[in-house]
Amino acid sequence: MKKIILLGAIVVFILINYVGSVEPVQAISEVEKMEILRFETATKIEEAKREEIELSTKELQELLKEL
Repeated sequence: MKKIILLGAIVVFILINYVGSVEPVQAISEVEKMEILRFETATKIEEAKREEIELSTKELQELLKEL
């Protein structure tokens, strides 16, 4: 009886894991890749600007403390 339950559990596990893999893989077009790269670049630029603003803010706060 335990062997049948174990076998059933293994079958269910295999079915659950492989049902999702039957779906077709969607290819990303070149236009989508270019758009992703553009957004990543824009994000990096914005992060650099934010870091620069944070550093400037810290410098200003230190100058205000000195006054």
